[in-house]
Amino acid sequence: MDRVIIFIDGGNFFNGIQELKIFFYNVAIEKLVNILVDGRKLIRTYYYTVRPTDTSSKMYSVQMSSLDQLERSPYTKVRYGRLTGIPPKEKGTDVFLAIDMLNLAYKNSYDTAILVSGDGDFVEVIESIQSMGKQVENWAFHGRKSDNLLKVCDSFHYLDEGIIKSCCK
Repeated sequence: MDRVIIFIDGGNFFNGIQELKIFFYNVAIEKLVNILVDGRKLIRTYYYTVRPTDTSSKMYSVQMSSLDQLERSPYTKVRYGRLTGIPPKEKGTDVFLAIDMLNLAYKNSYDTAILVSGDGDFVEVIESIQSMGKQVENWAFHGRKSDNLLKVCDSFHYLDEGIIKSCCK
């Protein structure tokens, strides 16, 4: 049975959901994972994001609660980057994602990587993983897809409003 690890670029995913006008915290990542895995053996889901820093924000407790729930999800690992600068920019998450994809491919931890991101910066990482005999699927939102990812990945799928709404709590 095909062993699958899912790598979710949290910032890219969050922005894609916002563009669909869906409230991110209503989306059950576990439901999305089941759709992406499609009957194969899930090894783990990695979710890359940053912790909110504005404790005075009305959304802070909702954000922290969602991250806590995600951290407690079965077979899920949340990896945190950092926020720096003004306005704050997410840093480190793409590097963590790339390192984990390569490291786990090298250790033969999966047969297929599923990348949930439209970030074309991952092209070289994907090519390296494929050179180890691994397959890479890409799932991205219509407005956030990279033509370069589309060309290099073994398969490409759109995350559309129907899929995301089917994952709402």
